[in-house]
Amino acid sequence: MMVSLQMQKVRTLKASLPTATLATSTTKPDMVNLTVDRFGQVAVDNKPIAFPDLFTLLTNRYALNTNLPVYITGAKDATYGSVVHALDFVKSAGIQRVAVAVKAAP
Repeated sequence: MMVSLQMQKVRTLKASLPTATLATSTTKPDMVNLTVDRFGQVAVDNKPIAFPDLFTLLTNRYALNTNLPVYITGAKDATYGSVVHALDFVKSAGIQRVAVAVKAAP
């Protein structure tokens, strides 16, 4: 077995970039954004929703668009189990396009 390692010194240039003056939302009306908080409660577009109502909402939206994407975002202090529970719940509604959204640490 042979192991190879290359090391490079990376140099960067300082740049002063302009800031954005007009920001647009990245959410689209044909996708569902779920947020899971630390207690395992789910919110759709920042509005809390009970699981039976969420199931109804997901199945109705899926009936209109079988290619419906769902994005699940866990709060900073949400447990892995509560996010997976939300993922399983979305999959039980028949939705196949599910992604777990993550944010980079500052």
